[in-house]
Amino acid sequence: EISACLVGSEMCIRDRVDTDYSVTVTSASGCTGVAIVEVQIGSAVTISVEPYDTTICDETSMQFTASGGTDYVWVEDAGNPSTGNLSAYNIPNPTFSNGLPASTYNYQIIVEDNAFPGFYDTADVVIQVLPSPDVQITSSSTTFICGGDEIALMGSGADVYAWENVTTNTPIGNGSSIIVMPLTETTYQVTGTDTITGCSASEQITISVNDGAVAEVIVNPAIACDGETILLVGGGNGILYEWLENGTSLGTGDSIMVTPIAGATYSLVAENVVGCQDTIDVVMEVIICPCDDIDVSSIITVESTCGNATGEATINLVDDPNNYSFTWSPDLG
Repeated sequence: EISACLVGSEMCIRDRVDTDYSVTVTSASGCTGVAIVEVQIGSAVTISVEPYDTTICDETSMQFTASGGTDYVWVEDAGNPSTGNLSAYNIPNPTFSNGLPASTYNYQIIVEDNAFPGFYDTADVVIQVLPSPDVQITSSSTTFICGGDEIALMGSGADVYAWENVTTNTPIGNGSSIIVMPLTETTYQVTGTDTITGCSASEQITISVNDGAVAEVIVNPAIACDGETILLVGGGNGILYEWLENGTSLGTGDSIMVTPIAGATYSLVAENVVGCQDTIDVVMEVIICPCDDIDVSSIITVESTCGNATGEATINLVDDPNNYSFTWSPDLG
């Protein structure tokens, strides 16, 4: 919309856009001259938006704040990736999210003000989306351990790492690896950061824990005579038992008969249904047992006759005589 008024050699104009005007001056003799003047119109609407240009990490969001008018329109560049969007396109403070890593997004914002119809202002916004590190967790074994066992957790894909016990919400250390010994099922989280982009990502792992096996040994008798055979009986919650003597296998089973060696260590390894093991050691006390008194029921003698060597002596024992040896003195041959 243009309005103008002429007052002699002066011209007044009313315009809402910048315009170039030309004037031709003709003298009385017919000579002419042309002059061009550029008229710049100051806008009644001035936009302000924060931030104009910004860098964010993928999987994060950014809220923009525009001001300077009453009506706002955000126009998306046709070259923007299909992913990534604003939460709204007709408000002053939309939020950008779901940006594609390693991509750039361009928007133009147009602002108008109801108090100044026909006036507007624009601004361009550029968003650069940086990729976050691909953080992974691995463990030194499976994600199942036996009670009392340790397990190493290793992080990869980033430059620096911070570890947290998610179950107890407790920081537990820094570095690319950490050793833990959970007593119950526990979830751990590592947050890795790329030191160049400053972007971070997290990953979690849950470690399950079995209470473990329990090995018990009953020794009967507890003290053994040298050369005596004794019974070792296993107990606990195992389903498999193995017996060892100084680390050498003696066999398997719930119980075993042994002839203990003085100072030797006898071990029972119990394994439960999920493969957890427990070991208990027993050191037997072996002694030299004193001989028992011989229980003689009777001694029968027959004297010799007429000076001949025809006499006899017979010893009758309560026990089996085959369990003993006999030595006569003096030796009669």
